[in-house]
Amino acid sequence: MCKSIELRITNQELRFMREDKINKIEAHVAGICFDGDNVLCLKRSPERKIYPNLWECGGGAVWPGENFEEAVLRELRDESGIIAECLGVSGVYEILTPDLEQKKIPGLKMTCRFLGYEGGTNEPKLSSEHVEWKWVSVDKLDGIDFIPGVADDIRAAYEIYRKM
Repeated sequence: MCKSIELRITNQELRFMREDKINKIEAHVAGICFDGDNVLCLKRSPERKIYPNLWECGGGAVWPGENFEEAVLRELRDESGIIAECLGVSGVYEILTPDLEQKKIPGLKMTCRFLGYEGGTNEPKLSSEHVEWKWVSVDKLDGIDFIPGVADDIRAAYEIYRKM
């Protein structure tokens, strides 16, 4: 289980925040899921607006009422049918969105351990967001057409995973 950070906000601080009308923001998670020395890689659909046809590890938006761990586990399950456990945060990232009011979407990179496939199957069940999947050995990431920076993110997460 990921370590949680507990924030204690007083009623007066909460009232101030509401009266100040602080805008809601979108936040994301990325799940880097390992099974031994292999990492789950998903190829984005050609219909995706951002980074079509490039490889990633999965992830997406945090929904209202979710914490980061719940969001990353849901995203892995929804996108690939993977059941995993969250081991911890391996980094932060941001998605630049200059055409939107929120110019940057912040995100957390989460290191995860593969536990199985939903429904007891023997392979991932992809959502419409992805068209292909594969388990890739961490020492064979070069040559895969990843979203920029993802291969380095995998290597960094693997160092955390190896120590668990």
